[in-house]
Amino acid sequence: MDVGAHRLVQIDRLAERWNMPAADAVLASVSASSGHIYYAYASVVRNDTGDATFVFGTAPNTGPN
Repeated sequence: MDVGAHRLVQIDRLAERWNMPAADAVLASVSASSGHIYYAYASVVRNDTGDATFVFGTAPNTGPN
């Protein structure tokens, strides 16, 4: 997916979109082209109440190599 400068992209129902089975945890990875910076985060939304919990992204200097 190409994302232009100063843009927000929201992908709803990620697990359903990719036909993933129900799980307690999901790992998503975001990568950037050389010289580009992104801030990635997620929200977990409860089906019964609609309440969302913010999930911080991993800082670039602490993520996997």
